[in-house]
Amino acid sequence: MSRTRIRRLLVVLVPIAVAVLVAPGGSNAVAAEGTGAGFRASVDVNELHATMRSETRFSDREVVVVHWRGDRLRRISAYGMPAERSLTEYARGTTVFSTLVRGQARRISTDRGMSTAPPDGSPLMDWDLMRFAWPLVAHVRRGGPPLAEVRVGTRDLLRATTRVNANECAGLRAGTRRVDLDASTLVPVRVIERRGGRTTLDLRVTTRARRSADFARIPTTGRGFAPIDHGFRYRTPTQAASLVPFDVAMPATVPDGFTLFRTGSAAQGRMLGPEGSFARSRGAYFATWRRGLEELHLTIRGARGTLIRDWDASDPFGVECGFAASSTIGVGSSTARYAYGDDGAPRLWWRNGTTLYTLSGAFSAEQLATVARSLVTVRD
Repeated sequence: MSRTRIRRLLVVLVPIAVAVLVAPGGSNAVAAEGTGAGFRASVDVNELHATMRSETRFSDREVVVVHWRGDRLRRISAYGMPAERSLTEYARGTTVFSTLVRGQARRISTDRGMSTAPPDGSPLMDWDLMRFAWPLVAHVRRGGPPLAEVRVGTRDLLRATTRVNANECAGLRAGTRRVDLDASTLVPVRVIERRGGRTTLDLRVTTRARRSADFARIPTTGRGFAPIDHGFRYRTPTQAASLVPFDVAMPATVPDGFTLFRTGSAAQGRMLGPEGSFARSRGAYFATWRRGLEELHLTIRGARGTLIRDWDASDPFGVECGFAASSTIGVGSSTARYAYGDDGAPRLWWRNGTTLYTLSGAFSAEQLATVARSLVTVRD
């Protein structure tokens, strides 16, 4: 791969938990060019297949297989004994979760009408495959220092080693995390985390050819749970505007190369925040833009009850034991909050009266705020 092509990826180191760089050795630095949305992953999101293997302090063995074709995706996890594993399938807004015993699915639960836009839901790809990449991509756009270019075997990789804070909630000591990204796709091909002299995470990703069983029907036994319909439906912005009790808006400006992928609405947004501590909202509108493996998500919803207070006081994307550094930035007459954490894409959220907004994507606070400031009301 040419050095010019690698530079165009514009990826850089981000010490998420604390701003301490552990200098990578023996390689040339890949310079960031400008501050715009400047990297272009060359992989086709509809044809990427990966096998992920990881070992953590929380389980003896975990095997995660991620496949997707169009908007259909499957995840299979095996813990401990190979006879028992879990399966999650996602296809067109429907998620099916079950426990597999000797190849048959049991204890099946089905969620229908789910949005793919955070914080009301997102493709499993974002979390399982790209969770360690998006904070790194976002930091280059914040003007941070570059990743190192390394060659491992026949592969061109971009590498960073960062310090990570102790996480008392999860019982984790401080340590270091090394992330290697594929220089063409930006998929994290290996993540090694060491805390207290022990390897607490060793995750590896390898691509493989599609197999006939990837999307084959899995035999089911026993009784499943009654399906839950979350109410999200694909709708145009104009159609959604006639159905929700707030103004639907779309941005006049999005990052270069992003195209509108999906829009829709639901009668109510789901409970958000740590452990679902936020109340449900009065209606919800969702929009997603995509470029390669990147996605930019917009949500708009109406507030009721304690939701306004929760929105102002806490992070709607927050999770228990999760860490995210936050700051504030102006969006019109509102003050928005921006946060990024160890995993996943950064996010921006703000409120205008009783209307609540979120933007999520691997961008700096200013770049997300630029999109937010360009919102224009859609008339039904």
